[in-house]
Amino acid sequence: MSRVKDTDLADFVVDNDEATANGHAPQVELSERDVEVAAMARELAMEDEAIALARNARQPKTPLRRRAADISRALPVEWAWQNRIALEYLTLLIGQEGIGKGTLTPWIIARLTRGKLPGDLSGQKCTVAVVADEDDFDRVWTPRLYAAKADLRRVEILEPPDDGYITLSDERLTAAVDDTGAKLVYLDSLMDNLGEGVNDWNAKQLRAALRPAKRLAKDLGIAVLATLHTNKGGGNARDLTPGSHQYGAVARGSIFLFEDPDEPGRTLLVHEKSNHAKRPNALTFEIATYRFRKNGREFQGPLAVDMRDGGELSASEAIEAVAEQRKAEQNPTKTAALATLLRELLPNDGEWHLASPLMKKCIEAGHPERGVTRARNSLGIMHRRRPGTVPAPTEWRWPTTMATTTATPTDVGTGRSGGSGKTTSKPTTATTASTATPDTRVRGRSAGGSGKMVKPKVSR
Repeated sequence: MSRVKDTDLADFVVDNDEATANGHAPQVELSERDVEVAAMARELAMEDEAIALARNARQPKTPLRRRAADISRALPVEWAWQNRIALEYLTLLIGQEGIGKGTLTPWIIARLTRGKLPGDLSGQKCTVAVVADEDDFDRVWTPRLYAAKADLRRVEILEPPDDGYITLSDERLTAAVDDTGAKLVYLDSLMDNLGEGVNDWNAKQLRAALRPAKRLAKDLGIAVLATLHTNKGGGNARDLTPGSHQYGAVARGSIFLFEDPDEPGRTLLVHEKSNHAKRPNALTFEIATYRFRKNGREFQGPLAVDMRDGGELSASEAIEAVAEQRKAEQNPTKTAALATLLRELLPNDGEWHLASPLMKKCIEAGHPERGVTRARNSLGIMHRRRPGTVPAPTEWRWPTTMATTTATPTDVGTGRSGGSGKTTSKPTTATTASTATPDTRVRGRSAGGSGKMVKPKVSR
């Protein structure tokens, strides 16, 4: 007869009972004495647990903290990027693979290191810590940051001491970020930093796994920006967020990236959630190609350029606009009919005409507003706000010289297929929106900038 240790008898008895109940042979043959000892062991274990619970119940517990609301202690929310990325909180950057998250982030980091990002850190040259396992630092991150004109001395790259990922619960992460003095930590991708065994579809598990990120931001007074890939399906922004909805619930801000449905070839940055400020206007940017020579090597890669105001638009509205665009592409007859209607309605006389009655007639003919805007852009119709008038109505006119679309420069190319849809004829000074400050508030999607692409000035 096989024998086992007394301390294991209870477990073996349970296993044997389950095996017998399931019609299998018992794992170990046990004597009657063994079964009695196992039963006593289980009773003793239950008694020990009851004693421990009673002892803990008798021990005095630290009382809950209580204090009255005090306006003298009140502080405003501070921003690493005004109304977009809050200090002391977690913000998500969400988009499908290849949409431009890794291109936009160097743009943000470069401006933080130079003190040029609008917000409470404007004028301060800040350090940024990067935890990114998806792309190689020397081959991808450093060249992109260099091309974006970041102060590389203020970018700290955090790597694990061995193979694996840096998890949010690792105390070394907090210590390393504290040592750098960083004001923003970038995590790419957040799912990799949750730790093994975390089921991000389990709401309770996910909230517990994200808690260290909240503590990291709060304790050090920094912003935590983390990326996520979207689900492949979903009719709204919430459904596009992967895993449990607790990702969006824990974060205080959610930024989505989409291909711009109104201007092919550009990327749309929109907010779906902004807990601490009115949802800011959308932004659009183009993905160009940087080229420079360094270390005796040629470098090239994607670069975010020409950041413009994108109007009042949420992520859910952008998703609807993308769906409308796909429907229009699947119905070329309707698209052609809209183009014909615009040619009939807008006189080709070189003069500016009010856009509102033209838009109204198109809508009455069954065409959605965004579809009209896209058709206007594809036809090269120019648009502006009437100068010297408050409120300024939107006006349209045909270009004085009907021209083809602008060719892509050879030194800075577009990062995706499709042109910008802009014509070579240039609007007058009054019609061109400034691109110097990306956060300039301009109502409406029609108030875009010039779209000019500039080769990054990097040293050879």
